Amino acid sequence: MELLNKSQLAERLGRSNGYVSAMCRAGFQVPCGRTTLKAAMDWMAANPDFRMADAYARPVTPRKKVSAGTRQSALA
Repeated sequence: MELLNKSQLAERLGRSNGYVSAMCRAGFQVPCGRTTLKAAMDWMAANPDFRMADAYARPVTPRKKVSAGTRQSALA
């Protein structure tokens, strides 16, 4: 059992450092900055639909409804 940092893990997985960071944001645990290749492979098997974009998706905020005729001039 070899402990790897995130850069080493990315190299072993054949992925970018950003991919491993996205995994961490999505719930992959890297206690004390070290983990094993097996733990990463197990997490990837448990999360087959994981995509980097999902980890960095912006939250959707509802827009304010603007009623017709209530708009005010910026010069007023």
